[in-house]
Amino acid sequence: MESSKANPNLADPVGERTLERFQLAKDFNYWMYQSIAPYCPSPCLEIGSGLGNISQHFIAIQKEICLTDLRPHYCSRLAKTFEGVVVKQLDLVAADFERQYAELIEQFASVYALNVVEHIEDDRQALENCCKLIRKGGNLVILVPAHQFLYNGLDEALGHYKRYSKKELRQLFEQLGLKVLKAQYWNAAAMAGWWWYGRIRKERELPASPLKRYNQLLPIIKFLDRCLLGQIGNSVLIVGQKN
Repeated sequence: MESSKANPNLADPVGERTLERFQLAKDFNYWMYQSIAPYCPSPCLEIGSGLGNISQHFIAIQKEICLTDLRPHYCSRLAKTFEGVVVKQLDLVAADFERQYAELIEQFASVYALNVVEHIEDDRQALENCCKLIRKGGNLVILVPAHQFLYNGLDEALGHYKRYSKKELRQLFEQLGLKVLKAQYWNAAAMAGWWWYGRIRKERELPASPLKRYNQLLPIIKFLDRCLLGQIGNSVLIVGQKN
C-alpha cells in the first residue's frame, strides 16, 4: 500500500495535492469552520494544520491559536502564510510527549484535529495526548472519516488506518474521562461521492472537478445535513470536555 501514514520523514504527495484541492473549496472549508468554531474558545491549538485551510478562519477573527503539524514542510508553509502566528512541529504519539512538549501541557482552552486521528495507528494514545494539552474544563474537538464500509482506495492512498462510527468514538472519549458535549455524523452528501470515486471508479485521489461542483452545491448539501439531524454522514464530529 502506498501510504505516507503519519511519518514525518516520508513525502505526502497525495495528501498535499488533496489539501491543495480543498484549499480552493472555500465555502466547504468555511462550513467546517462554522461547525466547530462554537466549541473552540481561546487559546486554541490545532493538530495537523496542513496548509491552514481551516486555521485561516480562526486567524481572521484574531483568535489566539497555535498551529501544529507533524511534517516540517507543512510547518514551513504555515509560518510563511501566517506570519506572526505560532507554528510548532508536533508528534501526537511521541514516546516522551509530556517532556518534549512541556511548554504546551494544559495551556489551551480547546484543541481540535480535523481529519488527523485516522492517520495514527495508536489513536487512543493520540487522543490521550490531546487531552494533556487542554486545561480543565476545555474542549477536545475531533472530526474523522465515518463508516468502515466506505473504506476504499481513497482512504488507503491518504494513509487512513480506519474509519469510525459515532458509537466507537463516543466510547473512546468516555474511556478517556471526557464529557461528550456533542457527537454526530456530518456531511452526508459526500458519502455517495466517496463510494463512487473510491469503490466503483477505483480512484486513488479525489479529482478536482467534482470537488469544485460540490463546493458550488454547498447550500443544498448543508440543507440536507440539517434535515438528517446528524444521523448519517461521511464524517463523525465529536466534542468532549475535560473534567
